Amino acid sequence: MFHKIIMTLISLFTITTKAQPCSQKVISQNAMQSALYLELLNNGRPLTKQLYSLSSQLDTYIAIFSYSGVQSFWKIKVNSKTCTIDSVIKNQ
Repeated sequence: MFHKIIMTLISLFTITTKAQPCSQKVISQNAMQSALYLELLNNGRPLTKQLYSLSSQLDTYIAIFSYSGVQSFWKIKVNSKTCTIDSVIKNQ
């Protein structure tokens, strides 16, 4: 069931992304939204949200959500050619 919800969310991001022109701004916004939605599904309510692009790994972002003394990290891989999100993985 949880897997079905995640796949539905990812497909929604793909549809939304394809409807917009593919730019770095759109890709980074979609990367942040995808990680944030999954964080919210895990009952997370972060106080701060940050997104970093990894220059050493093209098309890879790290989203950091901060709570009171605790941080949650998500690794997002995007495809800038098709303007889609390939994967969203929570780092332990």
